Amino acid sequence: MKLKKIITISAIVAIFTSCATKELKGFKGDNGKWGFVDTKGKEIVSPKYDSPTYFSNNGLAKVQLNGKFGFINKQGEIVVPIKYDYAEEFSDNGLARVELNKMDGFINEKGEEIIPLKYHQAFVFEENGLANVMLNGKWGFINEKGEEIIPLKYDRTYGFKTNDLCEAEINGKWGYINSKGEEIVSIKYDEVGYYNKNYLTNVKLNGKWGYINKKNEIVIPFKYDGALGFEYNGLASVMLNGKWGYINKKNEIVIPFKYDKTFRFDDNGLARVILNDKLGYINAKDEEITAIKYDGAFHFEDNGLAEVMLNGKWGFINEKGEEIILLKYDEVATFLNNGLVRVKLNAKYGLIDTEGKEITPIKYDYIYEFNANGLAQVGLNNTWGYINSKGEEMLPFRPSNVNF
Repeated sequence: MKLKKIITISAIVAIFTSCATKELKGFKGDNGKWGFVDTKGKEIVSPKYDSPTYFSNNGLAKVQLNGKFGFINKQGEIVVPIKYDYAEEFSDNGLARVELNKMDGFINEKGEEIIPLKYHQAFVFEENGLANVMLNGKWGFINEKGEEIIPLKYDRTYGFKTNDLCEAEINGKWGYINSKGEEIVSIKYDEVGYYNKNYLTNVKLNGKWGYINKKNEIVIPFKYDGALGFEYNGLASVMLNGKWGYINKKNEIVIPFKYDKTFRFDDNGLARVILNDKLGYINAKDEEITAIKYDGAFHFEDNGLAEVMLNGKWGFINEKGEEIILLKYDEVATFLNNGLVRVKLNAKYGLIDTEGKEITPIKYDYIYEFNANGLAQVGLNNTWGYINSKGEEMLPFRPSNVNF
């Protein structure tokens, strides 16, 4: 493909140099070690680190040397000593989880240990300002000052969900607690599903599933072998005697128990189902939108298309079940940020639009996501470069030892 000079060289350079003072990229040197170059390819940090990395918004990069982790700034200066057995990236609150001698704690961007390394396990801070930690086999939550907000008394706790509730376990029984440590769903169930105060919650007790309301009252008895949460259309997927169907909140059967597996309904009102090892799509009236014939199928995207696979080849169907993009590719993946689709055929990659039109030839060794500048990194014959959303190659390709 010839390079199209739609954008002037000076404009192209401006795209990259506008970020040059802010961005450094990892590259692998001839010695097998990693360092950093700017977007012009000028070496800023000599290659001496063990693994590839990148600079975060705070101007620091996590680096590894001789099996230990620390952080450097864009001048290559060590800001956090390279002494930890492991380190996470910094969270928005300016703290990073670090591990040393099998104990976890948190440091700030100056390398100061804000929360002592005393926990046997810890996770990064969540949006509510709490971090899940474990000491002597018991779990709880601390705040950014290291104060224990929820006592370390649980056998297991998971992260807080979008409903600001967390699954908690004591003696093999599960329930939900809020960020104050209050029990919202009693810790007495074998398993608990996703809690939504506006819907019923699926819970398991004595090997069977049922549903409770926000008052912990049993609304649908414990009789099902499997159950998912209720959805916006008032239906829940449940299993009985090895077959799946859907019920409403009155426990009335809306879609009979005849499928080997059912999935949640997408926003367009369609759900995937499995029957005899084949997949298809139905609506809430149990009408088949597509024949149940596919070997693979995913949920519908915002563009109204779903990836499906038949006989080892992938393509896309619309909400009417029509095959919009022919099933001929070895692999497909939608780029949600610009609507283009990355496809793979005969070990090479290219881009098509949602109508199946080729935006680039299927010739690249790889294609990454498009960045904020509207460019995607691509690889070709041990070189790399950038293309725009029109498939135009933006600059001469460079050797592949520079890792952008």
